[in-house]
Amino acid sequence: MLHYVTSNNFKFNYAIQQLANYDIPLKQVCLDLDEIQSDAVDKIAQHKATAAYQKLPAPLLVSDPE
Repeated sequence: MLHYVTSNNFKFNYAIQQLANYDIPLKQVCLDLDEIQSDAVDKIAQHKATAAYQKLPAPLLVSDPE
């Protein structure tokens, strides 16, 4: 099970469509996460993924700030 950390239903449904042919189960999870301010998208994503994993230690996916 891959957990998609997003409160955005559109992003979640899009991800389900993209993964449909790969037999990857996806579950939407809404977590309250602090987001850093930075021009470096990779730093924002790394911070968000680390913070999410601290709250939910399982395979997960995060996306750009919402």
